[in-house]
Amino acid sequence: KRYPESIDAYQRLYIADSTNVDYLYNIANAYIELDDMLNAKEALTKYILLGKIDAEILFTLANIESELSDYKNAILHYQMAINLGKPTVNIFYNLAMSYAETGDFIHALDAFKSAYELDPSDFEIVYQIGICYKELKEYSDAINYFSIFTTEHPKDYLAHYILAELYFLNFNYKSAQVYFQKSLTLNPNDSISLYYLGM
Repeated sequence: KRYPESIDAYQRLYIADSTNVDYLYNIANAYIELDDMLNAKEALTKYILLGKIDAEILFTLANIESELSDYKNAILHYQMAINLGKPTVNIFYNLAMSYAETGDFIHALDAFKSAYELDPSDFEIVYQIGICYKELKEYSDAINYFSIFTTEHPKDYLAHYILAELYFLNFNYKSAQVYFQKSLTLNPNDSISLYYLGM
């Protein structure tokens, strides 16, 4: 599609009639299609500042900011989207990922748990909750979630390796050995599991 031409046309229309801020929304969407997130953010921010604000638009802006690694503003706008509209799994999940990117695993965990309450069948959320507990050094809780995940994903090498590592960190060496062996079975080139098994 001819997005550059569309942007140019909408920009001229907006200059001619700046009261129609929907032109800014169309400009932002065209920049998103072009993967030009900086200009998309600028257009969408201006659109919001001029009074067009709802949960879906804030969610879009937060996603753009997250893609630009502007996690502070992404977190702010995900939270605003949650407050304005009906919270969804995607909003809580993306909020959690932005917190995790800043190293704030306490708030990331809270957001992942909110997502999990809305969809307990999403095992990617289960995995991420386990990661948060691991980063917080709450190994028993992390083991519980990775045990659930590996039961549903018996061929996931990395999850089995992480579970083995968690058992090791929690001083359960017998279970660690079992899962390092499973990791090695799933990935014969896993030199780290081989090292642990040789200890």
